[in-house]
Amino acid sequence: MQAAVNLTPAQVSAFRPEIEEAIRKAKDARRQALIDSDLNIDAALARIAGQLEPEQRLRMEQFRARRRARVLNWIAKHLP
Repeated sequence: MQAAVNLTPAQVSAFRPEIEEAIRKAKDARRQALIDSDLNIDAALARIAGQLEPEQRLRMEQFRARRRARVLNWIAKHLP
């Protein structure tokens, strides 16, 4: 933005807090959207698990736990 708009150093300093706040809000919204979508998928998997045979249900629970760990790890790594 600085080069595209030809901002002065004073303008860059003045606008920085607003831009940083917008970036923070966008990251928070993205993080929350990922969490919400993960919860929706996990709820669907839980409903499906209720229709499985006992051995399949156990495998589904293990799958859900691994999947959840991967998702949370990705969120922590990419959206701190």
